[in-house]
Amino acid sequence: MDELSRLTETCGYHRESTGDPGRDALLQRVLTAGRELGLGLLALHSAAAKAIGAHPTDAWIISYVQTLPADAPLTPGELARLTGLTTGAITGVIDRLEKAGYVRRQRDTVDRRKVIIVPTEAAATIGQVFQPMVEAQLKLAVTYSNEELAAVVSYLEGSVALAEGTVDRLRGM
Repeated sequence: MDELSRLTETCGYHRESTGDPGRDALLQRVLTAGRELGLGLLALHSAAAKAIGAHPTDAWIISYVQTLPADAPLTPGELARLTGLTTGAITGVIDRLEKAGYVRRQRDTVDRRKVIIVPTEAAATIGQVFQPMVEAQLKLAVTYSNEELAAVVSYLEGSVALAEGTVDRLRGM
């Protein structure tokens, strides 16, 4: 059994060869690289959390909250819905992040009953931890032609959409 068949069967998906050994090998490399990228990003995220003295879930939420536009207020309930965490878990995360100085709770200016989660300046430290990788990614990206970058973007955006669809399906089970 070839590597591509082994990888796809591991996920319960059985596929036949495309009939083109070169294409099958490239498809194998795409699947393997995607899996390795996912695992590498999990390890990176865990290391970044450790570097700032936070739990990986807390660092994930810091990273998410601090990248939101200032005009996009986020309530704890919305954060729970977006992340798939329970409202109780989100409350615990927000409590820890507030105690550590990464976020603060504030009343919505339009609806005073609502609480909005606002990142503090300290939340930017998560971005600083990732900065060397971002710079290295940019150095790598500029080595590709515009056409190659367009293909990479298309593939990554398609992969994100597939992941989001799978998350939705799994949450619905």
